[in-house]
Amino acid sequence: MVVRRVLVASGDLEFIQQIASGVDGRGFSVVASYSHRDAAYYLHNEAFSVAIIDLRLTQPETGESSAAILSRLRSRPPLLVYGDGETTSSAFSDVPLTGLDEATLRQTLMSALRIPHYEPSTFPFVDPSPALADEPPPSGHWHDDEIKTLFSLSRSLTEVLDLSEVLNRVVEAARRLTNAEEGMILLPDENSEQLYLRAKIGIDAKAAENFRIRTQDSLAGNVFTSGQPVLVSSQGPQKIKTEYFANALLYVPILLNGVTLGVLGVMNREKATPFSQRHLELLVNLASYAAIAINNARIHGESVRRTNELKGLVDASQSVNASLSLDRTLIAACEHLGRILNVHCAQIYEVGTDRQMFRCRATFVQARWRSGAEQTIALSRRDSEGLKRYGVTELVRDQRLDPVQVQFLRRVGAGYALLLPVAYGDTMFGALIAYRAKEPETKLTRARLQRAQRALDECSQTLIGGSGERTGTNAFNILGDLRVLLEAERIEFGVTNQEGSGLRIRYAYGGMVWNGEEAGSAGMTVPFQDNFSFNYSIEDGELTPTVQAILKATYGFAVLGLPVKVRGQLQGLAVMVDNLRPRVFTKREIDLAKAVVGQAGTAIDNAQLVEDLEQSLHELKAAQAKLVQTARLSAMGELAAAVAHQINNPLTTIVLDGELLLDKQEPGSSAYESVSAIVRAGKRATGVVRRLLSSARPDSGNAPRIPVDIVASLQDTVTLVLSYFQKSAIQLVLNLPDAPVPPVLAPQGELDDVWLNLLINAHDVLVGRQQPRVEVAVMVDRAHNSVTIEVSDNGPGIPDEMQETIFEPFFTTKPHGQGTGLGLYICRQVVTRVGGEIGVTTAGGGGAVFTVNLPTSG
Repeated sequence: MVVRRVLVASGDLEFIQQIASGVDGRGFSVVASYSHRDAAYYLHNEAFSVAIIDLRLTQPETGESSAAILSRLRSRPPLLVYGDGETTSSAFSDVPLTGLDEATLRQTLMSALRIPHYEPSTFPFVDPSPALADEPPPSGHWHDDEIKTLFSLSRSLTEVLDLSEVLNRVVEAARRLTNAEEGMILLPDENSEQLYLRAKIGIDAKAAENFRIRTQDSLAGNVFTSGQPVLVSSQGPQKIKTEYFANALLYVPILLNGVTLGVLGVMNREKATPFSQRHLELLVNLASYAAIAINNARIHGESVRRTNELKGLVDASQSVNASLSLDRTLIAACEHLGRILNVHCAQIYEVGTDRQMFRCRATFVQARWRSGAEQTIALSRRDSEGLKRYGVTELVRDQRLDPVQVQFLRRVGAGYALLLPVAYGDTMFGALIAYRAKEPETKLTRARLQRAQRALDECSQTLIGGSGERTGTNAFNILGDLRVLLEAERIEFGVTNQEGSGLRIRYAYGGMVWNGEEAGSAGMTVPFQDNFSFNYSIEDGELTPTVQAILKATYGFAVLGLPVKVRGQLQGLAVMVDNLRPRVFTKREIDLAKAVVGQAGTAIDNAQLVEDLEQSLHELKAAQAKLVQTARLSAMGELAAAVAHQINNPLTTIVLDGELLLDKQEPGSSAYESVSAIVRAGKRATGVVRRLLSSARPDSGNAPRIPVDIVASLQDTVTLVLSYFQKSAIQLVLNLPDAPVPPVLAPQGELDDVWLNLLINAHDVLVGRQQPRVEVAVMVDRAHNSVTIEVSDNGPGIPDEMQETIFEPFFTTKPHGQGTGLGLYICRQVVTRVGGEIGVTTAGGGGAVFTVNLPTSG
């Protein structure tokens, strides 16, 4: 069957829905356009059989009618323009459109496309010729129109395998044969004892919404259960369902081999014309044709569904095994679980080590909420004002946030969110939210944000007012492009509520991954339960705490849980959530989900093995590097011992000659002070040589410990380097306690090396800076028998990621040739040997603070 595309352009959603309900699916496919820009784009780039334009739609920049502008296009389909003024609308319309009721739409479309008024093989609308005579023909005879209608229907049904099209053709033929106002087909709901409206004609969209009839205690229900027709005429208004009555009605069962497939019915609600026995015979014959066609369509649909399921399983297997990255494997598994079960959210949880919680490792969502059923999330006043004023707002979990902002991120387990507004003038209509599990290392450029904002503005009408399956597909394509552009993991779109204090989420798309610790801090945990397999609807009376938490977190109506096993061992939980309606998953769906979960378990195991192998390789390389460092340290120790031995004799000469020279100087003279400094430096160098020699020995760690006066040790070191600091104009401040400080047991002179290294490093980093300052402070904790020495500076500080690395051997930030990278390493070795600790932090106003904590002997 030829399906003709119809473009409907209007800023009024009800206008589009009214036209779609009258023509969509009856040989036509309706494409909705909510703005002049979208309509012009569609007509320039896509092919349509006809276009229906709302006269109220205008071009925003000029205010000119879209109908006038589009009518001037050289290459365009026939235009049907509808407006309040018939003269005005007909000026731009190729065929006058005088009304939006189903009959007027049908006849106008047929005229625009030059289709004869009744050609069942090419156009599935009902023949608008005069109604069939109500008077029955002579016994055994049929009206020509009756024969023509039934023959045309049987011929057209052989051409169609789409169930919806079959049902629409049958219900249209039923109305024609009986001259009824309304017609319908009711089919049974597998999950409840109800019949639901599956096809209709003449029934308005509002009445058809949630049209359901119980199989018990109702006329249609009795026809379905008994398999016998019912004809009611001239008995006053009959109740069809709550607040829905008809003056005359006729129901016949749709039977196939004695099994009732559904109910075919016609009604007169306004006119009092009754149905006759002849009408009943006609519908019974029509229902027999319908039963065969419905069965064929169902068989075809089941075949297509099985083929799609098999393709889905193959695609899922290829996708989850395409990568050896554990994160990508988890996301791929969630995405395909959602697709193959046609659900809107899929998650994979791992069992916490304490078996108290399930921790979410990955989630993927592709959800769409209809108008009025959206989830509403609160916006803080600061974010709302920021969107209106600045256009872009950022939220970062580790920064200072108010409670509303914290909940905004925890709702999806995000560590970062970027909000872009949809606004016209000063009015904000909605916002796009781009989420990431962690704050990105690099921010998006201004140009990239502007591109995303322009793309969002161009597509906002589709996201705000779109309806129908095609619009949903377009919306997810748009969100997918924006997700890539904004480098987001999950993306949502919402419209502002009436108060302007929150967003009603219409669409959500994308996946996120957390490790165990991240899942806990992001709030992505649910209570643990021993039963890993469950199938619940929100309408079920008894829901476990785990199921309640999952449904609450995902805004779901139904949930299916299955265990994830790796090599026969239970590793986690796979969860699939339906966000649109309460239901119970069928056995077929559960079997499909088990197949995908089984593949996911194998893929996760492979990815985990690769991850473990990479970690082992990393540890092996680290061990090898440590061995190399150890060998280098050993070689340097031997070299240092050799050098120390070579310089020991000259140092001895310097010290002895200095002492002899000192005896000849007058105490208090400048020469006396200078010679004293030479002697002290020589003795200090001799001590360094002695410690180098002792450290080269295997038992160097057993050097005798003596009580060391920390204050005296610091004062001696400061005296040694004071002139060095003064030469560089660096202020050196020594803050010492008034009370005596208990001694520390340490090898002689080793702590002096610690202070010297810390002070020299502080000097080197401050050279050339404004108002450089180094402070040394001593604090005693007598309650814990310890003393703390802090060496702080006002330099650039040390980045967090380097605060442990700087204590490793051979690590240095100084230029090549100006540092060995052993100073801080030696400091840690010395402090650790005496039972203390050394660390570094960044000061509040910048700069580094080295803290040495040592145990005291009393």
